Amino acid sequence: MAATVVALAPRAPAQPANHAALTCRVDPAVELISVIAMLGRDDADRTLLDHAYGLEVREHFARFADHPAVRRAAAIAATGLEDFVAQVGSRIGPLPALADREPFYAIGDGPVSVPRDTIRALAAAARDFARRTSFAEFYYAHTPFYRALCDHVLGDTALADAPARVEQFFGMRSAAYEIVLMPLVPRLGVAPPGVRAGPRATLTAYVGHAGVRDSQPMFRVFSS
Repeated sequence: MAATVVALAPRAPAQPANHAALTCRVDPAVELISVIAMLGRDDADRTLLDHAYGLEVREHFARFADHPAVRRAAAIAATGLEDFVAQVGSRIGPLPALADREPFYAIGDGPVSVPRDTIRALAAAARDFARRTSFAEFYYAHTPFYRALCDHVLGDTALADAPARVEQFFGMRSAAYEIVLMPLVPRLGVAPPGVRAGPRATLTAYVGHAGVRDSQPMFRVFSS
């Protein structure tokens, strides 16, 4: 099957049949870590963040680029662990508390792994960043944009059988299937550690954007 590239273009929502619905969201904790990581980026992929939302984020939060959370995130990124945004964000609860969500897992293996205490420290610093920057206000002000991204992703008819494909892969059904979009994280698709399929489980895929079109992020949700 060819890769599915989703951009902001009007389409009718897909309606999966005989399976739990596929849902989509932009998670506030993941977006918080994305903002923090973005402030510390200085590499070739930075050009992929030059869409209208990315530029707005950069301008809005620029004066907090020296916050300890940014330095901690940059240190983790320097290890080459590109999936740390989703991994850390999945261990943080929703607004307003952004509380730690147990269990915490180390990220990576061997010499490039990041221990749990380091991740906890980043999560604590991220809460301080959120408080000092009024991140919650920024996030809630952009919920229409986040909803539009998700509506267009779910509107792609190629995703209509996504739950069926996931169930075939795992050999069992799960209670729910969701996509978490990451408009500030380029070229990444990842699932958090410790997640297993099952009748009570929610299977989540964290998907970064694959490119920019008309100053909007595009997402490649499936490729096989």
